[in-house]
Amino acid sequence: MLGLNAPVEELSAGFAQARNSRVCKGFAVGRTIFREPSRAWMAGEIDDATLVSQVQSTFSGLIESWRESRA
Repeated sequence: MLGLNAPVEELSAGFAQARNSRVCKGFAVGRTIFREPSRAWMAGEIDDATLVSQVQSTFSGLIESWRESRA
């Protein structure tokens, strides 16, 4: 399943829908995770550590959502 810059909430809903799919085995995201934090970082609104923390938090949340959809 591709993220396509979708909001986290939409991806989580998509995970639930993909649960019954025999062909969907995982997810790939990029912009969903880093677009807004990267924009804020490049604008000088957040520092390096905050960028890393925000990206990590969003990715961890998506992993947890994926796992819950498969339980």
